Amino acid sequence: MISKPHETAMPHLDVFMTTGNQTAAAPQPRSAGCRVTIGMPVYNGERHIGRAIRSILAQTYRDFQLLVVDNASTDRTAEIVQDFARQDPRVILHRNPQNIGAHPNFNRAFTLSDTEYFKWAAHDDEIKPTYLETCIRILDADPTVALAHTFVEEIDDEGNVCRVYRPLPPEAAAPDRLDRFRGRVMRRGWCTELFSVMRSENVRTTKLLASFAAADLSFLTELTLTGRVVVAPEPLFRNRRHPLRYTDSVFEQALDKNKRRTILAWHDTSKRGHRWSYLHWWAFFLAYFPMIRRHIASRRERLRYYGVAFRWALRRNNRLDLAKDLLFLVSPGLHDRVVRQQHRRAAAKAKQAEAAAGPHDALSAAH
Repeated sequence: MISKPHETAMPHLDVFMTTGNQTAAAPQPRSAGCRVTIGMPVYNGERHIGRAIRSILAQTYRDFQLLVVDNASTDRTAEIVQDFARQDPRVILHRNPQNIGAHPNFNRAFTLSDTEYFKWAAHDDEIKPTYLETCIRILDADPTVALAHTFVEEIDDEGNVCRVYRPLPPEAAAPDRLDRFRGRVMRRGWCTELFSVMRSENVRTTKLLASFAAADLSFLTELTLTGRVVVAPEPLFRNRRHPLRYTDSVFEQALDKNKRRTILAWHDTSKRGHRWSYLHWWAFFLAYFPMIRRHIASRRERLRYYGVAFRWALRRNNRLDLAKDLLFLVSPGLHDRVVRQQHRRAAAKAKQAEAAAGPHDALSAAH
């Protein structure tokens, strides 16, 4: 059953499309009197999108619009969204005439908004009824906060809770900007904060999501340079893990040259062919330097941030990733043999660790 619409509003449907990179003349997302835009980029999400939208429309905080940006889906995604939009005027459907890739679609969801706060929403995640209320309260209370999030429930394909965890290391939420940057760079976290509630004016100072692997982490790192991060201890965000999500079906399986192309095409369909385009980890590493220049005015202070970036590059696993990128550039065939052997060893090690480990605690840390 679809969540109850605004009681005083008449049901109607907004659908608009863009041609190329330009937005058609009408209609535009409605934001008059609205403080929050929830942008939901989606491609072929019919299995879970209904549950995701219902969880959003059930929020105790109701002053928002839900902008679903459909990336030329070939399943029933648009039809499902239209059913919700007919019953709740806060739901807006935007349809791309062709698939532009995941990251440009995420970016489009933000650029189509003009509200004070913004939140991306995955079509396969859910939020509990007080999620928005909790995050908005945090942002309203302190203008130095760039994003607000909560602890996370990881759920399976059917919605059963697998574990509860803090989504990022405490250092990444430190009051000091350099400490936040160091915590974000050196300890990463799980990146579910990409789906937090953010202050739009802070997001506008970033480059949004670039077209390389782990660009979500790069974006979140840049956002921590613009303001503080606050994580409420209640597990109000539900992150669904299932075989078809990107982390499991694309990123972690992208080993050889063909799958590197799969990663690039998934992120941005406009990117083509030159080997330099497939050096994901070099693109990730080099992105630290312009973001530091954008947000750190003092040249002397920048050196401290550059030092953190180089420390990241010198870590063993990161050195190996950067080296594999270069190996791919020189000899894709040799690269494929090396990474397949490495993958087999890692899979065997993970299987042994899983067999030795007991069940997850009800509350576990992200690290």
